[in-house]
Amino acid sequence: MPKDQHKPMHIVVFLLLLASLAGCSSSGTLRSDYDPGADFGAFQTWNFIEDAGPDYAGYESLFTRYMLEAITIEMDKARLREVRRPRSAR
Repeated sequence: MPKDQHKPMHIVVFLLLLASLAGCSSSGTLRSDYDPGADFGAFQTWNFIEDAGPDYAGYESLFTRYMLEAITIEMDKARLREVRRPRSAR
């Protein structure tokens, strides 16, 4: 094979390597908001906020379902009771 025929393959391999490395970048920003003075030990119940996630129109992704189940399991372990119908805000 002439040398020029390998050149496109080298470019493809280089681009795949570059794309793989770009996927490993950690430039994302993590934000959180909480009250450091909150006494979480005083809580007895919990509930999810309606329509707070990325899902829409009744659609629920597998990842969302997994996260909801994982949170529910951890809240059960903490002996917190899920309230299906929260009290209305006053």
